[in-house]
Amino acid sequence: MSIEVTVQYLEGCPGRAPAVLAVRDAAAAAGLVVNLVEQRVASHEEAVELGFRGSPTVLVEGRDPFDDGGAPGFACRVYRTEEGLRGVPPADGILAALRAWSTRAQADE
Repeated sequence: MSIEVTVQYLEGCPGRAPAVLAVRDAAAAAGLVVNLVEQRVASHEEAVELGFRGSPTVLVEGRDPFDDGGAPGFACRVYRTEEGLRGVPPADGILAALRAWSTRAQADE
């Protein structure tokens, strides 16, 4: 079983590479196979259409595990972490989202 994870980003986003690395590290830690897709968001209109919450956004099977209910926008994104606000989602949050999806998928089989 493979989990589709999408990292949405704006061109030049400094959080893109660390977010991709965090997804790969979380998948390895959980022993899960991830189909990682990187998706560039090119305009405000596209951001609104996609429901993009800012760069980088990590989607697990199309869902944003860090969705705080904010409005879509063509901007950088910050995440609340134990170390304060950061420009990359917390690795433990990514790991928890992957494990939760995997658990639900196994229960549905």
